Formats: sequence, C-alpha cells, structure tokens
Amino acid sequence: MRSLFLATAIITGIAYLICILFLTVAPEITMGFFSYVLHANLSGITRSITWGSFIVGLVVWSVGTGLYAAFVARLYNKLPVR
Repeated sequence: MRSLFLATAIITGIAYLICILFLTVAPEITMGFFSYVLHANLSGITRSITWGSFIVGLVVWSVGTGLYAAFVARLYNKLPVR
C-alpha cells in the first residue's frame, strides 16, 4: 500500500510539473490541446500561475492521487480471494 502511494504520488507530481511547464511556456497551445482532449472549449480560460498555486497544486494532486491509490490497494488487499 505504501509503495503504491509513493509511486503514484511521484509520477503524478512529475506529470504535474510537465503540465505546468507547458502552461508556462505555451499557454495557448496547451489549452488548445486540453480542449481537444477534454472535448470542451477551454480557449477563453486564462490561468496565472504563482509560486503559491504551483506548490498547492503539486501537493494536492500528488498526495491526493497517492491517497486514492493507497485506498484502492487497501480495498484490493481486503477483498476475498477466489
């Protein structure tokens, strides 16, 4: 359970860093890409990234997904084996 938490948190943190990098370097292209992927018009949305929002987002996404994965692992380990 702990290993899955750490692995998920680390990989999600890296994905978040890559996303923020793309948003910082090319915000319009990045939002256009996510508009295409999510099938939603995100072109009018502007996002200003501050150090505070970066750190909070990094912590919330990595720890949040890590906890989610840990809860899934715990439930999986408690399910009866056939």
